Amino acid sequence: MGWMKKGLMVGAVATALTMVGCTNSPSAKSSSASGSLALSSDDGLLYAADTDNGVVSVIDTKTDEKLYDVKVGTRPMRVAVGTDDTLYVANRGSRSVSVIRKGERQVTSEVATGADPTGLAVSFDGKTLYVVSATAKDTSDYGILQAVDTETLQVKYESNVGYEPRSIALISNDKALLTEYRGQDKGANVVEVDLKTGAVMTDTSNNKIYDQLNKTKVSGDTSGNTYASFKARAMSDVVVTPDGKRAFVPAVLAREDDITRMPSSTGGYYQQGGPCNVGAVATEGIVTLDTSETSESQARTDDLTDCASRGVVDSSADFPPTAVGSGSISTLGGGTGASASAVKAVQGPTAAAVDPSGNWLFVVNRETSNLAVIPAYRREGYDGENIDFGKTGQSLRSVSATAGNADPALNTGSDGIAITRDGSRAYVYNQFNHQVVRFENRNADGTSGGPRSEVVAVKTVDLGLADTLPPELAIGRRNFFDAQSSVMSASQTHVACSTCHLEGREDGHVWRFPDGARQTPGLVGRGVKETAPYLWKAQFTNFNDFMHETVVKRMGGSGTSDAQNDQMLAWLASEPAPENANLVAGGLTTQQQRGQAAFAKAQCGTCHAGSNFTDSANGVVTLHDVGVGGSFDTPSLKGLARSAPYLHDGSAHTLLDRLQGSDAMHGDLSQLDDQAKLDLVAYLKTL
Repeated sequence: MGWMKKGLMVGAVATALTMVGCTNSPSAKSSSASGSLALSSDDGLLYAADTDNGVVSVIDTKTDEKLYDVKVGTRPMRVAVGTDDTLYVANRGSRSVSVIRKGERQVTSEVATGADPTGLAVSFDGKTLYVVSATAKDTSDYGILQAVDTETLQVKYESNVGYEPRSIALISNDKALLTEYRGQDKGANVVEVDLKTGAVMTDTSNNKIYDQLNKTKVSGDTSGNTYASFKARAMSDVVVTPDGKRAFVPAVLAREDDITRMPSSTGGYYQQGGPCNVGAVATEGIVTLDTSETSESQARTDDLTDCASRGVVDSSADFPPTAVGSGSISTLGGGTGASASAVKAVQGPTAAAVDPSGNWLFVVNRETSNLAVIPAYRREGYDGENIDFGKTGQSLRSVSATAGNADPALNTGSDGIAITRDGSRAYVYNQFNHQVVRFENRNADGTSGGPRSEVVAVKTVDLGLADTLPPELAIGRRNFFDAQSSVMSASQTHVACSTCHLEGREDGHVWRFPDGARQTPGLVGRGVKETAPYLWKAQFTNFNDFMHETVVKRMGGSGTSDAQNDQMLAWLASEPAPENANLVAGGLTTQQQRGQAAFAKAQCGTCHAGSNFTDSANGVVTLHDVGVGGSFDTPSLKGLARSAPYLHDGSAHTLLDRLQGSDAMHGDLSQLDDQAKLDLVAYLKTL
């Protein structure tokens, strides 16, 4: 059976969950799964990777009961299943992939990876495992793709695939797409690679995602209109339709032009100027790519800077609106089913899957603890649906909470999805409460087999895993990732602390606030508890005042209590720094030792002092003018290697950029020659 144009066939498949994609496509034999969940080849077993406990739980899908746990590496993040039912687990905290052969209840073997292994895929013939690591084994300058023979577990090749890659999806036996997580100057992007060699087939700029999002330029407009421009960030996943002809990349769209609204206690200034007025200055989005075996993959996105004439209101577009939506939805589907009720926004996509028909995209949203269902090839509503983007500003057909039995006021950390091969069930994993939630389609009378617009949670399975964090830290983490609690964020805003501080780290973005351009500093691993004051201008000498400014005036929340602030601060202080591949066993290399000497010679330690490499401590304000446009607080140097760009306004793209010249205001760089500056960079990357 050949594949028809999706716009013609979608009406036939939209009314039932059990339609299955064509079996002659290369990936149709595999279940649609990503993130922390995967299914066995017969859908009889569900595998859930629990990051905190370092285990994979095995669940019987017929009884919804956990059978047993398998201890794996540190911080397992992703799982994948081979054609022979071998299970592969990417252990983010131990630079490895655990291999569990079929029928085994323990790890059979381990494969060494780079730092932060975050992407997994198995070839269609089952002979090769592909592993994506955020950085190489000995440098953070680039990430790597490894091809591993699944029989011998020998690495066939290891290739440089660019800056901070995160996920991978196979288009064919010969080609794959990789996502960047943060990206650089123009935000995150998609990299196309040749699977035979691991070589990058297209420069990351060739997909032109940024240019597609911002066809209408912010400057040079003579019509009197005001346009905003956006970058894609936080590309955690990429998924491909069963026929391999279309790919979807959930992302967070971040505003990069001026935010002109001043802080206010009546809603926060993050709520203004979102993409196409759909949401806040940081809004969930979907980047669509048309793929081909003979040419480069091409991005299909809306012009978010001019929605009225060239953006999401174009009903002729056969791909989902790029700005998914952030406001509340009053009704879903036909307005009569189980999910036809007010729901919160979607924010913070972590995992996605395409159903077997290829016509529906499922997106798991961590920051709003829900699962969204979106048509893959259209944006208008029909077949009994009353959702139409042109009328409602929404592309969502169903949004169901993943809170399960947990307190819905606390974030659940959803980060995995798996859909059965007959399309009758979908599963989502909640990391923070260790629960699997089963979803099905329900008709208005509650019976199964209804339309996609009525996807609802029907069962919650508690895996019985204990929290490894103390209760106070666990609550602090949940609040940090929560974009739907009215305490944290306004209903027009729907952003969490983690929307900018991705995973507690930085997002590589420069925000143009009313008081100037500010890049997002990383928080974890930098002694945030001991290094007050806060913000680049050191306006707040204690964390409670800082949180009031951020949560109430910026995010529009009602405000956190002192106890909640203490919980978040304690969690941030406990969270480890990002993996640093520049640190080698046995101590500093010869070049790094020379760089340490250069650090002292240039008197860098005068301001970047102590164990946290900053003279900010105990709330004492000490500002410095280092020749970059004013006086600022001293940032910690910890984690520099993976936190570009640099300086308060992100104007230094690399560490070497900042060290060029003989600026005596920022240390005494005149004491260093060109080689000494290179040595200093090598040392700074170890901090």
